[in-house]
Amino acid sequence: MHTDTHRLADQHLLMDAARRHAAQLRADAIDEFWSSAGDAARRALRSTRRLAASLARHQRLRAQQPTGAQT
Repeated sequence: MHTDTHRLADQHLLMDAARRHAAQLRADAIDEFWSSAGDAARRALRSTRRLAASLARHQRLRAQQPTGAQT
């Protein structure tokens, strides 16, 4: 009986350790997800800014052309 009590206590300790480890893995996965999402958002924002600058540049160049010029 004494051995069964130790075995049961060991199983509880093992389960607690497994739960802590699983919680840490979930936390790490969530951190990685948001980090990747932030990187993707930064890339999208950079692309949007580049497109806006390109369109503004194109509009300025068109405004500088003589009225009868072909594009």
